[in-house]
Amino acid sequence: MKLLICLSILVASVHAQKSYESFIVNVEDEKISVTSPEKKKKVVTIVVKNNSFDKIVSEIKSDSKVLKRFTLFPSGKKGSTYTLTVDYEKSGTVYYAPVAPPFQAVPLTFSKGSYEVP
Repeated sequence: MKLLICLSILVASVHAQKSYESFIVNVEDEKISVTSPEKKKKVVTIVVKNNSFDKIVSEIKSDSKVLKRFTLFPSGKKGSTYTLTVDYEKSGTVYYAPVAPPFQAVPLTFSKGSYEVP
């Protein structure tokens, strides 16, 4: 419960300050929106939040391998948010990819601000 409250405060403060320290990935019914850190970092946290009513099997992957596979439960339920720390120096390009239901992979790019994939 404390983790969920901390993540909510983190997300709220990220949007309020417009200064991003983590990748914030919001999965919605028909799009995925990403808020990226302003500066490139060696190690970064990726917060993925399911804002849909579907259970989503997801992956954080690089060009060469899957870094982590996890399940996001529907919005408002326990397990609707997942947090992972990634070493970008070792991983290269990192993507968020919903596996089930399938959707295109979204590259997590630094200094891009907010962007969406329809």
